[in-house]
Amino acid sequence: MAAMPNPGAQDERVQVQASGDKDRRAVIVTGASRGIGAAIARLVGANGFPVAVNFVSDKGAADGVVREIQTDGGRAVAIRSDVSREEEILQLFETAVRELGTIGGLVIVRQDAV
Repeated sequence: MAAMPNPGAQDERVQVQASGDKDRRAVIVTGASRGIGAAIARLVGANGFPVAVNFVSDKGAADGVVREIQTDGGRAVAIRSDVSREEEILQLFETAVRELGTIGGLVIVRQDAV
């Protein structure tokens, strides 16, 4: 199990524990191109989960998060989707399943709320 520093506390470590077969379950992280969403996507990827890095407008930043996850040995894909639009949510899930397999988790980050 990988541990990553918690930005709020220097000496604390954040750990993710999985139940079941995490190698086949992907996680969608919305708002994952920057800020807390990007940090969560990196943490999920570092713990061995395939990650769908969702973004709305900054493809370059999302691709950067994907590259970081892949450089560390993880699987990730950037998927553009405005989750305020139902049809785009459906496309997000369809693309994530096609690219990464079964979805086992969803993390919703609202960048405008932070």
